[in-house]
Amino acid sequence: MKADFASAISAVASVLLLAGGVYKMVLKKIEEVNSKKVDDLVFKEVVERIEQRMQAIDEKLGLIFKRFEQHDKRIEEISEKLDGFSERVARMEATLNWFTQNAGRR
Repeated sequence: MKADFASAISAVASVLLLAGGVYKMVLKKIEEVNSKKVDDLVFKEVVERIEQRMQAIDEKLGLIFKRFEQHDKRIEEISEKLDGFSERVARMEATLNWFTQNAGRR
């Protein structure tokens, strides 16, 4: 009976030691997974920050392009006005030339 009891205790102790080893391995794996999760979370946070910054840059570039479009429209308007002004100057010059040429005839 003592031998059976001793072997049972020995078997229980072996199982407990084995369970303790497995428990330590499981804890180690949990720590690895948690550290990976932390690394993943940090990585995701960094990626989110980068995406936010890129979105802000895109918005600023959009505003810059809108300003360029406005300036282009304004330049076109000024160019059209200058074309009209050039036509008027050319007509005035032609009129002045006509008066200059015909001034001696009168």
